[in-house]
Amino acid sequence: MKIINNVKNSNSFNGNNLTQMFIYSKYYLEKHVDTLNSLNVFPVPDGDTGTNMLITIREVLKSIENDNNPSASHISKTMSEAALMGAKGNSGVILSQFFKGFESALKSKHNFGYEEFIISLEYAVKYCYKSVGTPTEGTILTIINVAAKTARKLYENGTPLNEIITHTCKDVKTSVLKTPESLEVLKNAGVIDSGALGLYIILEGIRIYLEGGDLKSSNIDFPENLNKAPINLSNSSSENMLDQSHDKYGNCVQFFILSNTINIDEVKKEIEKIGSSLVAVGSDTKIKIHVHSESPDKLIKIASKFGEITQISIEDMDEQHHQIISKAKNTSETILFSISSGEKINNIFTEFGAINFDIQENNYTKDKMESIILKSKFKNAILLMNGFTLPLDSKIFSNKFIHILNTNNIADGIAAILNYNPELMIDENISNMESSYKSIISIEIDKAKETTKLYDEKLQANEYFSLYNKKLISKNNNILIMLNKLFKEINVYDKDLITIYNSKEMSRKIKETISNHMETIMPDAELEIIEGEFTSPILIISIE
Repeated sequence: MKIINNVKNSNSFNGNNLTQMFIYSKYYLEKHVDTLNSLNVFPVPDGDTGTNMLITIREVLKSIENDNNPSASHISKTMSEAALMGAKGNSGVILSQFFKGFESALKSKHNFGYEEFIISLEYAVKYCYKSVGTPTEGTILTIINVAAKTARKLYENGTPLNEIITHTCKDVKTSVLKTPESLEVLKNAGVIDSGALGLYIILEGIRIYLEGGDLKSSNIDFPENLNKAPINLSNSSSENMLDQSHDKYGNCVQFFILSNTINIDEVKKEIEKIGSSLVAVGSDTKIKIHVHSESPDKLIKIASKFGEITQISIEDMDEQHHQIISKAKNTSETILFSISSGEKINNIFTEFGAINFDIQENNYTKDKMESIILKSKFKNAILLMNGFTLPLDSKIFSNKFIHILNTNNIADGIAAILNYNPELMIDENISNMESSYKSIISIEIDKAKETTKLYDEKLQANEYFSLYNKKLISKNNNILIMLNKLFKEINVYDKDLITIYNSKEMSRKIKETISNHMETIMPDAELEIIEGEFTSPILIISIE
């Protein structure tokens, strides 16, 4: 789906806007899924909270991928049904009730405003709390409740509509950081609740969309200095809490009950007798159950009294827990370094955890880079070159393992860093990152400042030219003719995503000309535009 964000200062939204809100949420969840997994200690430290929330929201967006109906009622209902069917894990099933809140609030509405958005949150509170057998504060439940109450209070106090989501997210962030005060297991582990943080990230994605932010160049207000309980075993309380081999977590059991009439309260009452961490959601004809139990066969037999049992999933949480501890003790410590230019691009790399060297700032010097690298404590490092040179003597790497990835430009670098996984060993990360940036088409467009020669090709002053894989592909004084020549040489017509990185040297007219041209030649592709603030080349086009 093409990202078109023109909702800043708008007070009316349709189904397409609702879809794009959650496209933003999914994007930021993907960026932080590993952190969410690493914080997962409640109700069971099985390291999958982030993954389960992401799977759920991906299923939601998949259900409306080719749906052009702009009705908010239609889209919210489709989302809610997909969330119920696709929800995975405790956090995913609870998240499905967040979407059910939108379905209820937007029923029969083609468009909606901030009041309906707030009502959606209020419905979500009701459904989420009702879904859980034993509601526990200091979790995702608390965060949904805080979001709804804060937004309602701001609305009734006359806060400007476009500021409600901003202030709501600030209050929610504060509440996320306070979750250990409500839940002793979090306090003992020295972490915040992963589900609570996940819901905050989803709301932050919505905030950035409603504020008119660019998808890839905007950053969520992410809490700093988070401990990561299962992965960061330097935290002694976390290690003790996680490595208790005598604890039994049992099985994570998930299934549907289908019948003409089902009393969900009766189902919950029976299942809670032999299960814990119960979440039950659905209607009077279809209920989804997520529960932890050491006796899954007995549990399913009891549930079968209420109707037909389908889509059974049983996962051994003790084995999952063991794998997390094993991985935590064997994962190499890796640092990422990157070289880039322009504040917005720099922020992308730093948000993904890289120590970034900006060629326009004073840390891109031989002395500064050597000092930073030598003072950094790491076993392994990956350096993303992004088409820039390295003003260093390679001898400083002699006592450290630093692998240099020769990414051709920032588009390659972003593709690579998106596929970095801190839980993987260095060799696997290098392989994944190389594969990712080599699989995209990244094209540099520039303008010759004077008559010169490049890759054995003569260029006239003010002539536009394109580079791909360190080869000059096309050139012309007219940028559109140059682009047409380029795409005769490179087949891009079966691709799904175009990202244009504009430099600050580009005029508004040329920016619009190029984006319109790309939409014309690739009408079915999603188009994203990032204002890069770099100076050279004049733009980069990434196609995948």
